[in-house]
Amino acid sequence: MNLDNFYKKAEERWEAFKESILQICVRHKFLRRILKGYMILQRKNPDRTKNRRQSIKIVLAIFTVFSLILFGRLIYIEATHKVGDVSLNEQTRNLYQGRRILYAKRGTIYDRNGTPIAEDATSYSLYAVLDKKYVGINHKKLYIQNKDKDKVADVL
Repeated sequence: MNLDNFYKKAEERWEAFKESILQICVRHKFLRRILKGYMILQRKNPDRTKNRRQSIKIVLAIFTVFSLILFGRLIYIEATHKVGDVSLNEQTRNLYQGRRILYAKRGTIYDRNGTPIAEDATSYSLYAVLDKKYVGINHKKLYIQNKDKDKVADVL
């Protein structure tokens, strides 16, 4: 007797046993309920794919809501140029437009006799505008007028 025949006969006997149990259980309501519960637990759950689909839909919905909130926040920041009470325009201006004076100490250059040839010195640039087209707001004259030429020459 080979193994395949043995398994076939065992399966046939099992099916016959189940049929006899079913016949007994049909007569008794209590046993029928137990058998139905057992059969439900024994068969594979066809709702597994449905459960997976539902969980995927829930995760996708949460991700979509989170993405919409993030995208809306980015649009709001771009439209108002503010994050909370901080203005992004002012922060950018402060970052790139700073003013400070750099004082460089270069040192003195001496010749072989110890006499300084070049030294650090503070210098100023002065200029005088002579062009009569140089006027400011409300036609205010910003050029040197004829009556002030002697004073400006003494200063320069």
